[in-house]
Amino acid sequence: LTLTNSATAEAMIHNIVFIERGKQEQVSQAGLAAGKENGFLPEDSEYIVAASDLAYPGETVDLMFTAPENPGTYQFICTYPGHTAMKGILIVN
Repeated sequence: LTLTNSATAEAMIHNIVFIERGKQEQVSQAGLAAGKENGFLPEDSEYIVAASDLAYPGETVDLMFTAPENPGTYQFICTYPGHTAMKGILIVN
């Protein structure tokens, strides 16, 4: 997966974090507690399937991961502070 951050505003820093469905609040809060020095990602979260590094404006980051073995619907979110509305769905068949 390639995440291209085409933003130009300094505050538009993003990542993409695939999580167990319904765990957005827990992962977002843990990411906030982890802080910028940890990419707003908790070190060990049972709810995170895969996560990218932060992509600063104008940067591109690549993420390679194996989709979950269990079919289902997984969420993806951005854990950068204030970006909780940025989310989507990954469907694993």
